[in-house]
Amino acid sequence: MRMERYVKWISALELGQWADTLQAKDKMPELVADLIWATASRVRRLRFLQGDMGQVRGFDGYLDVDSNSSFVPDGKSIWEFGTNGAGKTKAQGDYDKRTAEVDAATRAQHTLVIVSPRTWDTPKGKVEDWLNEKNNQGDWKRVVYLDGSLLEDWLGQSPAVASQWARYQFRRAPQQGVLSTEEFWQSFSSRFDPALSEGVLLAGRESQAEDLLRNLAQGSGRLAFAADTADEVIAFAVAAIRKAPESVRKPLEARTLVVETADAARQLVNTCNLIYLPRNAARSCVGLLKTSGPTVISAGADDKKNDHVELTRPTSAQLGKAFTGMGMSESEGYGTARKCGRSLAVLARQKPSGTAELPAWVGDADALIPAMLAGAWVCDIEHDQQVLSSFSQKPYDETEDELLRFLVMQDSPIERIDNLWVTKAPVDAFLHLAPRVGRRHLDLFKAALTTVFETAVTSHKPPTADEPFVLRNKRDLETSHSEQLRNGLMTTLLHMAVLHKHAGFIVPGGDPQAFVDGLVRSIHGLSTNHTLMASLNQNLALLAEASPGPFLEALERQLEGDSPSIQHIFDEYPGMLTPVTYHCGLLWALEVIAWDAFYFQRAVLCLAKLASIDPGGKLSNRPINSLRAIFLSWVPSTSVGTKRRLAVLQSTVKAVPSIAWPLLTSLLPRSGDTSSPTEKPKFREYEQDHAETLTYGLVWESEAKIIALAIDEAGSIAERWISLINAMQNFQDDPFESAAERLGEVLSAVDTDDRTQIWKALNLEVKHHQKYSSTDWAMPNERIERLAALIDRYAPKALVENHTWLFDDWMPPVDGLDDDDADPTRVVEDARLQAMKAVYEALGVQGVLQITSRVKIPQSVVYSALRLEISYDERLALFTGLLSSAVRELDFAAGAVMSDGITRFADRWKEAARSTVLGIGLSSDRIARMIERIPENMQTWLYIESFGDEVTQAYWSLKTPYPLEVSTDELLHAVCKYREVGRPVAALSAVSRRLGEIPTEDVVALLIEGVEEQNALPGDRMATDFFDIEKVISELAYRPDTTLEQIASLEFTYLPMLRNDPKALHKMLLEQPSFFMEMVCQVFRAKDEKTAEASALQKSRATNAYRLLKSLKSLPGQSDQDVDQDALLAWCLEIQRLATERNRQDITDQLIGQVLAHAPLSSKDRAWPHEAVRHVIETLASPQVELGIRIERFNMRGVFCKAMGEGGDQERSLAHQAREWADASLDSVRTNALLELIAQAWLEDAERADTMARQDALRH
Repeated sequence: MRMERYVKWISALELGQWADTLQAKDKMPELVADLIWATASRVRRLRFLQGDMGQVRGFDGYLDVDSNSSFVPDGKSIWEFGTNGAGKTKAQGDYDKRTAEVDAATRAQHTLVIVSPRTWDTPKGKVEDWLNEKNNQGDWKRVVYLDGSLLEDWLGQSPAVASQWARYQFRRAPQQGVLSTEEFWQSFSSRFDPALSEGVLLAGRESQAEDLLRNLAQGSGRLAFAADTADEVIAFAVAAIRKAPESVRKPLEARTLVVETADAARQLVNTCNLIYLPRNAARSCVGLLKTSGPTVISAGADDKKNDHVELTRPTSAQLGKAFTGMGMSESEGYGTARKCGRSLAVLARQKPSGTAELPAWVGDADALIPAMLAGAWVCDIEHDQQVLSSFSQKPYDETEDELLRFLVMQDSPIERIDNLWVTKAPVDAFLHLAPRVGRRHLDLFKAALTTVFETAVTSHKPPTADEPFVLRNKRDLETSHSEQLRNGLMTTLLHMAVLHKHAGFIVPGGDPQAFVDGLVRSIHGLSTNHTLMASLNQNLALLAEASPGPFLEALERQLEGDSPSIQHIFDEYPGMLTPVTYHCGLLWALEVIAWDAFYFQRAVLCLAKLASIDPGGKLSNRPINSLRAIFLSWVPSTSVGTKRRLAVLQSTVKAVPSIAWPLLTSLLPRSGDTSSPTEKPKFREYEQDHAETLTYGLVWESEAKIIALAIDEAGSIAERWISLINAMQNFQDDPFESAAERLGEVLSAVDTDDRTQIWKALNLEVKHHQKYSSTDWAMPNERIERLAALIDRYAPKALVENHTWLFDDWMPPVDGLDDDDADPTRVVEDARLQAMKAVYEALGVQGVLQITSRVKIPQSVVYSALRLEISYDERLALFTGLLSSAVRELDFAAGAVMSDGITRFADRWKEAARSTVLGIGLSSDRIARMIERIPENMQTWLYIESFGDEVTQAYWSLKTPYPLEVSTDELLHAVCKYREVGRPVAALSAVSRRLGEIPTEDVVALLIEGVEEQNALPGDRMATDFFDIEKVISELAYRPDTTLEQIASLEFTYLPMLRNDPKALHKMLLEQPSFFMEMVCQVFRAKDEKTAEASALQKSRATNAYRLLKSLKSLPGQSDQDVDQDALLAWCLEIQRLATERNRQDITDQLIGQVLAHAPLSSKDRAWPHEAVRHVIETLASPQVELGIRIERFNMRGVFCKAMGEGGDQERSLAHQAREWADASLDSVRTNALLELIAQAWLEDAERADTMARQDALRH
């Protein structure tokens, strides 16, 4: 047998010496297992006992594999390991022991493998002879003996395993030019401090790692990758292997080698079953290595690439999360990712384990200064080009040409993504380039910043309601600099202010911070024009962090006077989903400054003044909420310590009293409280005052101060004390006692009405906690007793006031409400009834009327009163009293009394009630609303007519059309009455449950009249009430006295209100080409037809026709998933003929295409479209039909969602699907070409999505 040439990693002699060590006995099974993973083609089961487990009774190892190696027997095998000896005696002993232990049937199916690291040492008995003897005996399927010399050969043919064992177990110097994955990873990760984890290399690249592992395991697929450096590609591959599941990791680790030299590559090329990761000089041998096994091809930024897969650059969030997994805090991890520009090459300089090397581009740094100053720009925006030209003092094209060479450098400081240029790691670039920035650069920078500010003001034009909608970024590009350039300039300004010491940045004749402050002070309009701050909305936080003092000075001036100039920054403008407003950036800027103890008080005062002039709006981001987040006791968003923070809070509420109460109440302790973090500084580091650690004691101290301030601010105002009472359960003991004591003083001092309001709130709160006293959130008994004493002492003397709390809530906390067998509604009703009895017995009907006027739910009082034994006269007095009230809500309660009276006293009550109502002189509308409470039937309607025509008209015009439970004659009478007052839709609602009793002609008439009613309504109001239009039309469709055309006409009329597809209309479209063409003509003009102003009716019909055509999603001749080819073709040809007659060929062909786009899959090859549609496409041979198909297939995707930074994976999947369909339709030339165009369009969309994702990643 010819042995392949291999590198000798570990010799048989070294294996024999190793056998004398203590570790050999434990490690031997592990070594052989690694060799098996590197050799076997498939491992079904591998169980080798290692370490202490090797001492247990039973087999040393069990294996089931597919193998064609001489070292590993194919199929099932039992393994016996030994290190004590090697020779015939030891082998025979192992053989006899295992043969005796294993039954014959099992031995017949298993190979016995005996392994020793020692070389066979029986001179008179050769190993080959012993093996022949045992195999001839046939006790086992086969017997194999592996000694030191064979293990030497096996290790030579498995260099990935041999390399790792040579270094880490045998302590041998590794072979020059070759590393195991473990060796490479230890070397690569330790370049950083702290050492990198695999997650850093895999962040944002998880799907690429999965593809790599799959391709390595299969030995096929794309294995060429590119990153900032070639070593990053190798590290990515190694990290992917190391983090793979064990069943994947083990065989890959055992076969993978990092090859570093050309000599090593040439030596290894004849070794089978290896995976190669060439780096350094070995990259020149990629072609040679690929002939021997899977080879990962790596390329850095400065390498020439040929279809390399670009490793995804992770977002800052993804990379930050990976750093967090290394032990960094969340904020530190995200900050590190931002500062290194998501580049490991930059990170190696920023966090090296030793001395970091200077980047290659430093030697030609002057050409990079314009890019560093700008930070980012969009190269096809003229305003941005002008700024870059001003920095370089050259035409923009020359400036860009000079920068192009840096893009191909390894570890390039700049990056270009489509039209966006950015400084990849702004901090890194500033640290290396800032020392080269001189006076001329600073003058140019100041001039550019001034120009950008001036342009921002002139171009800032909020949208108007009638302005055509355009996405904001597109709207701004024509008149201003890009948002990226603004942000980049502000970031550079911030670097000058904060990083000047680290970078060695010097301003001639001055201090860098003073230079930045002077520049900000010189900005024209910053202290007078709110438009400038509005235009810089997204950049204000950076500006404020760079120069907090001048920024605050400018804002303080804009806050002066009775009508501050800054107040218009809160104006809201129409937006797509939410209003457009420009104040959020100002709040973020002040939140950033509030982290600085030096400027804390000024920032807070500015927020308070802004809160005082804030008119409110739809966005929740308001100044008062920023203040709350800053001062919140348990998570203050500032570095300022507790004592100073509370002192500033006290001075602020005194300085701006209008915001004192809303701010203090928002800060009161509450259970389950939440808070959103404020904006934090990007670079300035603000230490906590005296390194204060937030403890429970400090939280309680803060809460106590806030409560004390709130108590002072509450004064004797009842509404404020009600708020405090509702919060008292969360007070600590001392603040609770202070609040209770002050509450008693307030109750004793306020007037009767205020005392009653406060008492009711206190009473409800105490009862609530008494009711749930067993819960962990309920107040302790001592507190309840403390408050109960106040309740008893200050209980209202008026009987009515003692019971009003029962009628202020639908489910008040009455005793017995939560008993196991209690009916809660009945318990509450009984409690109310007892209260009403007490009031009625003491004060009569007047008492009932009094309590009705003092509660929040007056109808609940009336319901309880009607359960009392009240005489006819008293009921009439109650009715009269309710009607005499100016409170309109009591009309509803009066209706309940009237309905009850009719039920009890019939005609006697009717006459008296009518006289009372007419005598009081109520309006017809009020009478109608009250009478609506009487159950509907013919007697009721006749009674209503006795009030006169005006009341009758008002009743049928205003009443809610509840479904009627009356006779058919009465049903028809109600329909007539609704129609008389022009409410056909209400009539349909009233009869919706009994539509079958209404004649077809009446139902159709109601539907037609309903359109007129709808058209008479203002705006987009819909008069659908309670009936389901689809249900009505569907019910009509089953009636024998209706036609398809009649139903289709109704569907067309109500098309905007239909939830589902209009069946009759679709049937006509599919069966009557002339009807399809009629709809086309209603929407689209003929080619030579002149433009004419359309009437409102024409516009409405055109809108419905367009909606109908777009809703058709089935094909003529289609039955489930099959299509009649002849019927479909005939329909298309007839429509084309009609379109030619009407001179609308192109648009009609597109609409035909949009119908064909909804074809089902083929039942034969499961590809789209169906064979019948392929035939039609080939027969029609119409580019416009095919264009319509492409447009509709794109639109059929509908609404879709993407994760942040997802890129174009979804579109690539759609393109792959289209390509598969194209491959299935090779016999249909036009269909194949059409599907290729669709696939290409999806790929172009994927590229655009990738570009947007990469550009967005630069912002986060």
